[in-house]
Amino acid sequence: MSPALGESSTIEVGGGVALFRHFWLISDPKAHVLIVHGYGEHCTRYYPVARRLNDQGYSVYSYDHRGHGRSPGKLGHVPSFDAVIDDLKVVFDLVQGGIGDEPLFIWGHSMGGLITTAFTVRNQPEVEGLVLTSPGVKSDGNVSPVLIAMSGLIAAFLPWMPVHALDANGISRVQKEVDKYVNDPMVYHGKILARTGNGMMNTIKKVESKLGTITLPFIAMHGTEDSLVHHSASELLFEKASSEDKTLKLYDGGYHELFNDECK
Repeated sequence: MSPALGESSTIEVGGGVALFRHFWLISDPKAHVLIVHGYGEHCTRYYPVARRLNDQGYSVYSYDHRGHGRSPGKLGHVPSFDAVIDDLKVVFDLVQGGIGDEPLFIWGHSMGGLITTAFTVRNQPEVEGLVLTSPGVKSDGNVSPVLIAMSGLIAAFLPWMPVHALDANGISRVQKEVDKYVNDPMVYHGKILARTGNGMMNTIKKVESKLGTITLPFIAMHGTEDSLVHHSASELLFEKASSEDKTLKLYDGGYHELFNDECK
């Protein structure tokens, strides 16, 4: 096994859009992991995670969503969740086509967990399994139907309107990790924009109704003190999925980014 080689490039996903991608590859890997990052962040935040996986024998692949990191688009804006799910299909096909017979896993975090789950429901990909950390696959029961209806109108007429702030202190109990996140210029630190928020809610509703179609092996991991995505999302996924091989792991006191938290 050779030291990790960080390789950056772009990948064409259609419509003239080229997404930034970064791969951490090793020689003779025992398996491969495709990481799908969360809202507002970017794939190179996963460098420490990728190196740990490299040390354990995994080659790691990731990319920036539209409107994130080094990929094109207004920072923090997801123009279409259908397009973002299709983007994952393009990246997945690229990775799958370039590896040998070793197992391939998809790891989706937060919004990346939603995208990974939606991609799985839509495509039933041939992978060894899914790893889902703090997956955003459940509607917020505290949001009134009136507000949900209004969000569609706001998204249509005021798509760039900031509507919801995320508290950076909720990502980790480790202050150093919070500081790194807050000071990262490639992270989107503003409020969720109206069209993005509405698209996310609509995607969650679609995915919720189809969780029972999931048959792939998976592990869902969630912190019990996650203030950004409640752990009931992972519990719902575990309950509804038809997978015979499924695991739910709750980390007592854990925050949103378990891999950057005290329990990593």
